[in-house]
Amino acid sequence: MGEHSRGDLGRESSQPYRNNTEFIASFSGSFLDVVAPLTPNDKVNTEDTTPMWNLWSDGHTEMIFNRTANDGPDVRPTATDFGLLKRCTPQIRALRKCLCAYLVDEKDNSLALVNAAMPDPLLFPSPPPSNIDNTLSPLDVLPTPTASLAADPPPPYPSPRRNRGTRRARGRVQATGHSTDSEADAHPRSPTSDREDAIGETTPLLSPGGGRLRRSSLSHTSILSYASSAAPSLAHTVVSLFHPDADDEDEGSPSPAGSGNEDDDHTSPALHLHSSRARRAHAQVQTTSSHESSERERMRGTWRRYFRPMVRKVYWGALFHLLILNFPFALVAWIYLFVFTLTGTTLMILLPLGALLCFFDLLGARTFARGELALQTRFHRPPPSCPLPHPPRPIFTRLAAPTSSDAEAGTLSVYEGSFYKNTYAMFTDPTSYQALFYFLVIKPPIVILLSLVLLVLAPVCIVLVVPAPAFLRAVRKIGGWQAGVAIEGLWCAVR
Repeated sequence: MGEHSRGDLGRESSQPYRNNTEFIASFSGSFLDVVAPLTPNDKVNTEDTTPMWNLWSDGHTEMIFNRTANDGPDVRPTATDFGLLKRCTPQIRALRKCLCAYLVDEKDNSLALVNAAMPDPLLFPSPPPSNIDNTLSPLDVLPTPTASLAADPPPPYPSPRRNRGTRRARGRVQATGHSTDSEADAHPRSPTSDREDAIGETTPLLSPGGGRLRRSSLSHTSILSYASSAAPSLAHTVVSLFHPDADDEDEGSPSPAGSGNEDDDHTSPALHLHSSRARRAHAQVQTTSSHESSERERMRGTWRRYFRPMVRKVYWGALFHLLILNFPFALVAWIYLFVFTLTGTTLMILLPLGALLCFFDLLGARTFARGELALQTRFHRPPPSCPLPHPPRPIFTRLAAPTSSDAEAGTLSVYEGSFYKNTYAMFTDPTSYQALFYFLVIKPPIVILLSLVLLVLAPVCIVLVVPAPAFLRAVRKIGGWQAGVAIEGLWCAVR
């Protein structure tokens, strides 16, 4: 094919080609003569539709040619290297009766596409458009490259001389489609156009500065992220004291449609206005009044959400447990376990008496642990990272492994009847000593500190009324934190 192409190039420029095949062969051969010494690539054949596409590429310039379905040539060099096209000039100029169409993007200063085709008179009898000169060659219509473009390295390698703003603008133009220069000039963008577009945005969650932004809330993943601990840290609890609770978020704020209906009820009947100026003034008054009413409704909704804990039982229940029940329960548990632990370990030399005291000590610890978990889950909302055991852990009597006769009878829950086995299981269960450590070491300082703070702040906040909702929210958050500590200390640490 190369020799045949070079033979076709030896023809005089005035001699027309006999058919489209000779035209394609001569054009592609001339292009290959120039590109072959510049590229390590060989000709690549890619399967497309019925015809075969031929592609040459040296990393900067590509050329594909094909015979179309109508047996017409379709030669498309896509170039970003103007020097290579200049070296192809003698062969391209030798082609007569070429139709050239180009699309130049001034933003990119590069040739986007050049289509050169020689139509067959039998297949394309219609004359070419009047605004296209048949004597032009692709080189005549190419824009002159600027010095900065010639100095720039080929894409996609970045250059420190390029302006990032220009690249962002170019990316925006390419993303919106291959628009022409006239369309770009017809819609110029000012520096404040993006800000004006953002102001005109009606979506409340996407507005940059105005409107009402959605407040962040606690999620399950925010609590699960605290390593292996079931309870959130005290610092996280203090930071999130005044965040909205899930109970507040469920009820939500009043919908705008409701406020609009209220405005319609108080709106006077429509007036028959003939003047356009009067209609505009009337519309402006309606807009102003609706905006003011929506602002008032928003303020009322804000205050309703703020005072909502005053009428919710969960907030008062958390305060009741921490202020009234928590201290007496912790005091009784601490005294009982301290006395039996001290006397039982001291009298271990008298084995029967010491073992009996230790038995009652562990039995009381497991009983207090069951009561503590029941109180914490009743009055507070523990974190979901460590669910409670279901069924709850036994205090003394345990479930025995079902025998074959029990399985045949369909009885799967059989309690252990042996006192010795139940006692041995209680002494070897690590959760028994875990409850001792919780009630003797962990719970006392938490209860003393919270009781003192609540005794000082609760009467003042309730009497002043205004700080009471914030105080109740803080009490519930702190109650949830200490409930997580209780679950971790009594159940989650050892499984």
